[in-house]
Amino acid sequence: MAVIPIEKERRALRLLAGGRHTERQIAATVGISRGSVAMLKKLGHERPRPAKGSGMLEARPKGPVERCPGCRRLIEMPCLACEAEAYRSARPARRFPSTSASADDLGSKLEGDERGRLESLRPGKIAEEESRPTPNDERLAPIEERRLDLEELRRQRKEELRHERVRAMFEVG
Repeated sequence: MAVIPIEKERRALRLLAGGRHTERQIAATVGISRGSVAMLKKLGHERPRPAKGSGMLEARPKGPVERCPGCRRLIEMPCLACEAEAYRSARPARRFPSTSASADDLGSKLEGDERGRLESLRPGKIAEEESRPTPNDERLAPIEERRLDLEELRRQRKEELRHERVRAMFEVG
């Protein structure tokens, strides 16, 4: 998408403020698309642009188009992809600490009767967790019931059709 020159934006805004022209007329007069006029009308002002000398307007220095020796892409040198990869690999990897301790970690800190109690409770807790319905189970239960009802109806209808065919065979013969 091309950036609309400031002069064209200002002229379109002046014509919009006059209120005598349609978006299509303004677009044709100024030489921009009707969508750009609609965007300017919606904003009601010029789009913010970075100030000159802020570093945002100046592009990276562009070199010749050639194949990068590192990644083999055909790009303008220096290769931004290789620079990003070098930057990423130079930074240490982020490691997030575990927020929950495992049962084995807890068990290694317990001694004697406490450890035995933990070992006796663990199977029951695991079974309880596995049998507890999840929110998805509760949400899907009515859908599953309807599916089973439909399967039962289909089975009954198949049985009826089979009986009808058998009756028809005996009636003809």
